[in-house]
Amino acid sequence: MQSLHEFLKTATTAFKKAAIPSPDLDARILLEDALQEDKSFILLNPSYTLTDSEKSLYDNYCERRLKREPVSKILGEKEFWSLPFKTTKDTLDPRPDSETLIEAVLEQFPNQSKPYKILDLGTGTGCLLLTLLSEYKKATGIGVDFSQEALGVATDNAITLNLKDRANFLHSNWCEKVDGHFDIIISNPPYIPPSHETTLEPELSFDPKTALYGNSQDGLEAYRLLSQQLGNHLLPHGKIFLEFGKEQHDEVKEIMISAGFSPLKWYKDLGQIIRCGVFHGC
Repeated sequence: MQSLHEFLKTATTAFKKAAIPSPDLDARILLEDALQEDKSFILLNPSYTLTDSEKSLYDNYCERRLKREPVSKILGEKEFWSLPFKTTKDTLDPRPDSETLIEAVLEQFPNQSKPYKILDLGTGTGCLLLTLLSEYKKATGIGVDFSQEALGVATDNAITLNLKDRANFLHSNWCEKVDGHFDIIISNPPYIPPSHETTLEPELSFDPKTALYGNSQDGLEAYRLLSQQLGNHLLPHGKIFLEFGKEQHDEVKEIMISAGFSPLKWYKDLGQIIRCGVFHGC
């Protein structure tokens, strides 16, 4: 019978041969879940013998990862801002790049005791809205999505994080069914040009295409649509926070300026790419 250490080594080697990003980390995280143990158990018990059920589950996890299914989709959870978020085939995985939007909001609205009203357009897992509600204890918010399945995931996350009493979710195509005005409007719309699909990492094929690819050659059709709607829902002192892709900030700026908004500040992600723009009404 193979030991824990041998299983881990075999999986790591297979992941490396398949050019899986972070092979050591992925092999260990999947093993931790299969065993329902933490990192310390893995390190302190290299001779542990897996049960048949543990071995079967770990083998299944590894087979799926070798097909480039992300660890988050295999386990059904992804951490964002140190919070756990359920994720499924119907939702875009929360990504570290999007934490740039959270940092931007916290800087622009430093008083975390105010009862801000927040609108999250294209909420997906609800990670942006729910993270902000976890930081602004008196705030309330609405998460909007066109996918009923995504709204179900976001609702589950709100319940898990004990935020359901301050979060509502609305089935709508962007702002079509939105009512009211907001201090903070935040959105991570689809922005990848469809022509780029074949050049991206295989893991993205497990995310819903509608959350990734924009319905125009440049990928920015959602920004043009939103730019015509957001003014109807922004309070006079309110601000809009938009995520976009690499080298898209100039195009997004022109779209927003043409709709009557002014850029306030740009924020870079950990890779030093301009990832978030903040706008307000003129």
